[in-house]
Amino acid sequence: MVGRSGVEYADYTVSVYSPPCPYGCIYCFNRLPKFRHIKLKSSRIQAALRVAMQPKGVVVVSFLSDPYPPEEYHKGLTRQVLQILGKSHHTVLVLTKNPTVALVRDGDLFKKYDMWLGSTITSLQPLPEYEPNAPPNPERIRRLREAHRMGIKVWISLEPLLRPRQLIRMLKRLSFADFIVIGSLNHSRQLKLHLDLEQDYLYYVPRAIVYLESELLFEPGSPPQTNTYLIKQEMWRILSKHIPTVTYR
Repeated sequence: MVGRSGVEYADYTVSVYSPPCPYGCIYCFNRLPKFRHIKLKSSRIQAALRVAMQPKGVVVVSFLSDPYPPEEYHKGLTRQVLQILGKSHHTVLVLTKNPTVALVRDGDLFKKYDMWLGSTITSLQPLPEYEPNAPPNPERIRRLREAHRMGIKVWISLEPLLRPRQLIRMLKRLSFADFIVIGSLNHSRQLKLHLDLEQDYLYYVPRAIVYLESELLFEPGSPPQTNTYLIKQEMWRILSKHIPTVTYR
């Protein structure tokens, strides 16, 4: 079965490593009971080959678990997958909490193919209480900026947005990105996070959209287009509950 993506900015997904993810982010959906014990049944190489043969689209590597755990240094499984996908007609979006490993191991592939390096940024500061084993946000931002200077296309997932009051400052700092996703914190009750961010989302996200379009000159859209942004459906649902004229785009 081809790994169809469930997110609005991607058509396919390929997972390389099975959960649990070594970075242990407490907001991650793979901590939910139905995902916690998933083991990949088919070969990563076979999965990549199947996706490579599908109609042209956008592939994400990966949502289920981070594609650059420390063991990737010596296993090189993600590199094998990217070599296959890079030779296909797809646009490949890599999402990792460890862009340092990505650049060290596979910087050549990102420069050679239609391959975008991305990371989740949850704040401008380290948040060890939410991301206990992941490289801190400032380091991730620094590495993404370095990738941008190397000529690599960069994308950023502001999902979950844990510090919405910082959102416009975050966008200023991340204005070098080619594509930005803004999404809400989901499953907080099931994950026992006891965070209610709806009111902050309602105030700061609409202002951030105005800033993206008027100051940064970003447009609604997604890769392979650059200078684009996307508000996730879950975030639009929160906004539309309180602002009836808000519609998903």
